Amino acid sequence: FKEFPSVKEWLDQFLKYMNGNMKILTEGMEKHIPQIKIIKPEGTYLAWMDCRELGLDTKQLSDFMINKARLALDDGYWFGINLACPRTYINEALTRLKKAVS
Repeated sequence: FKEFPSVKEWLDQFLKYMNGNMKILTEGMEKHIPQIKIIKPEGTYLAWMDCRELGLDTKQLSDFMINKARLALDDGYWFGINLACPRTYINEALTRLKKAVS
């Protein structure tokens, strides 16, 4: 960890990056996929998505995420996106969801 002389500095950089990922995800959803609402995380790196406005039952929603959006997310009525990843993954998830919803 030569780039980070202290744990505090590493944590500050990590939180800044995570907040940036959350901002990209939230703004992308609001602008391009308003049918899916993001539930901002508190104490976790998972951003939960409320997909009820898509009008799909749980089985259809799971099939939609896996086969149409090509995203492997936490299964269930609510889906979570892991924010602890490179930004390219967040952008790719947004692109896939936008294409699938369209």
